[in-house]
Amino acid sequence: MIKANATITKLEQALAANATLAVKIFSDGSREITLISEFFPFRPYAMQDEKTEKIFMVNLPLIAGRVKEKISKPGEGLGFLSKKAGSFSGVEQRTVQLWTERGLISPDIADTSGTGQRRLYGVLNCIEIGIIRSLAQERLSFKLIREIMAYLRAQGR
Repeated sequence: MIKANATITKLEQALAANATLAVKIFSDGSREITLISEFFPFRPYAMQDEKTEKIFMVNLPLIAGRVKEKISKPGEGLGFLSKKAGSFSGVEQRTVQLWTERGLISPDIADTSGTGQRRLYGVLNCIEIGIIRSLAQERLSFKLIREIMAYLRAQGR
């Protein structure tokens, strides 16, 4: 099934604005996910208060730049299988498949609706894989990563 997406997501807006993703986890277990688009030196302590337990920062333009740098061949970017899509962010094929099965990522170009069909990931998906990798390296739960990715995929203003 070929997907068509005409809306601009928060992630696309964040990339255009060179924004940083900030995730604050409070001592009561609640969390706040924000995008910081103005110049912001990476000083998480500037965002911290007495209720904040942890702060995670993800440099979205840096991840996007690394992925786009590896997608260098003309015509490439029309769709990637899980092995190739993961390779741009140093993620194994099975990991990409697992993240797809767990709902962390959804292929933009073609999703499977039965056996024998291949998933095709777009360039934005490859960037999402890099973001998920960064969040997973911080040992965030799949539940929280899913929430963060839903926030980034939401329709922008």
